[in-house]
Amino acid sequence: GFLGNLEDFYEQSDAEGAAARAFVAAWWEHFQDKETRVADLWPIVAPSEGDPIDLKLGDGNERSQKIRLGKRLMEMRDRVFDGFKIIDAGTMQRAQKWRLVKVNVGECRVNVGESHSPDEKPESSESWR
Repeated sequence: GFLGNLEDFYEQSDAEGAAARAFVAAWWEHFQDKETRVADLWPIVAPSEGDPIDLKLGDGNERSQKIRLGKRLMEMRDRVFDGFKIIDAGTMQRAQKWRLVKVNVGECRVNVGESHSPDEKPESSESWR
């Protein structure tokens, strides 16, 4: 019936969220706020490394999974996981760089480094994320 699979949906959503939170926690443990590349982050999710974090990168070869990791990071960009925001840190030698930044609960971030309280109104609604 209607919403008959709701519990399965919540379990799957939570599993994906849990994997993302575990990935971000391991990332912070290894690199903190340093700029990193997919190649740097790969050992955290690599299938050959002990108990890997399952970010649903598929069953392809390593190169394919690294590409999927990069795409997954694009999906996770600007999202907050347990107090850490994944941001685009530019490129170096044509490789995308990523960085984690700590964010305070209740604080809205605009273009990393600028923060506003929830009561403040932005000059332009397009500047808020």
